[in-house]
Amino acid sequence: MKRDEQENLEAISRKLDLILGLLLKQRTQTETERETAVSLREAGLNVEEIARALGKTPNAIRLYISRSKRR
Repeated sequence: MKRDEQENLEAISRKLDLILGLLLKQRTQTETERETAVSLREAGLNVEEIARALGKTPNAIRLYISRSKRR
């Protein structure tokens, strides 16, 4: 892959991360972080992606998901 293409892909990725963060911020205003984490997991995101998006550790996300299964 050419250097310009790689830079473009990285720029797109940063913008998508920003958009995801903004959408999550909006969503967490109406849901708890636990509910948001569970929803994102059900939507197909992995634990690391959810943690990065919510600004939490992967372990915290695993706990959220685990505790939600008990309810």
